[in-house]
Amino acid sequence: MKRRATMLLTPAVFIVSLFSMGCATILKGSSQEVTIDSNVPGALILLNNKQIGVTPFTGNIPRGFGNVLVVRKPGFRPITMALDTGIEPIFFGNILCGGPTGSTTDYLTGSMFRYAGTIQVDLYPLAPPPQ
Repeated sequence: MKRRATMLLTPAVFIVSLFSMGCATILKGSSQEVTIDSNVPGALILLNNKQIGVTPFTGNIPRGFGNVLVVRKPGFRPITMALDTGIEPIFFGNILCGGPTGSTTDYLTGSMFRYAGTIQVDLYPLAPPPQ
């Protein structure tokens, strides 16, 4: 009797866990590699008020909606911008296969969003150069 219950329970647990996970979360993860560059090397890069590096920068940043990027360097006007996001195409697989549960997982983890691979930021001097 125990063996039969185990045989029935194992596939059920597998199916439930499969449908409760998001496709984008599993296949793409909750972070993405992005390159951030500027016309001024060595500019400080902040993501949501946390330093992540200096330009030129290539690294993983967390996916999500509403992330704010600041690029600054002394003597230059800082640039503040919201990171543009698109929807990861694999996210739509949840709607077709898994229904709302997987889609919700991808939304909550931020995995449904994707960024442009390269972000170019141009900094401008605070004052005109001396003549």
